[in-house]
Amino acid sequence: MLFRITNTRTGEYSHAGVLEFTSEMGRVWLPEWMMEKLQIRERDMVEIMNVTLPKCKFTKLEPQSVDFLEITDTRAVLEKAMTNYSTLTKGDVIPFKYAGKEYKIKVLELRPQDAVSIIETDMETDFAPPVGYVEPERWEPTRIRKQYESVIKTRASTNSADGRPTTPRRQG
Repeated sequence: MLFRITNTRTGEYSHAGVLEFTSEMGRVWLPEWMMEKLQIRERDMVEIMNVTLPKCKFTKLEPQSVDFLEITDTRAVLEKAMTNYSTLTKGDVIPFKYAGKEYKIKVLELRPQDAVSIIETDMETDFAPPVGYVEPERWEPTRIRKQYESVIKTRASTNSADGRPTTPRRQG
């Protein structure tokens, strides 16, 4: 059984499956990450609606820290982490633990729609750069040569007593 859970005050929503039917009538227990996404506090009213969702074909995820890049086998780690979830909704920020550390990934894109079932499905997964990631500076031979020539010219102009450029020499 899959459900759409909506904060009646703000209209924020997400989707989930059922772990257990053990709470007393009129109460629902939600994970902390979902309460944050839905902007709800304890004892807030939520609307729960039974839904049918299509199986996920594609998802694009954004790690919420550069620490995610330390995971060597992301496919295996995510497959195991996703066994704790039955649905994905665009905009969800899902936590999972690996090697004693908590990681979070944000769902940026889903196909065929913005809410999908991930129960017993194979899905293509793409990643956006992690939050805080800075692309390493790329060193190209022509760029290095230009920097070298610039340094040579600067040294030459500052080393000449009579204003004529001199050739830099090694000392040693």
